[in-house]
Amino acid sequence: MNDELIKFRHLLHQCPKLVNDEIETSKRISNFMDNYKPDKVIYISKTGKLFVFDSKEVVSTTVFRADNSGDYEAGKIGN
Repeated sequence: MNDELIKFRHLLHQCPKLVNDEIETSKRISNFMDNYKPDKVIYISKTGKLFVFDSKEVVSTTVFRADNSGDYEAGKIGN
């Protein structure tokens, strides 16, 4: 899976978008994540989503955050 993630990250970096203009990027991420069968997808903004993988066990929670935009107006990449 690690090689797949690296290739996917490289693909995403080929076409950066400004904040709230990542419609196609969001679709690509959803298509990629669908391969891993999330238990739930929660829509949190126009293009933001949470992918939930529930082990059904009482264990610690791990959260990964990724930003899929380039905020050039603020002079930085990401948020």
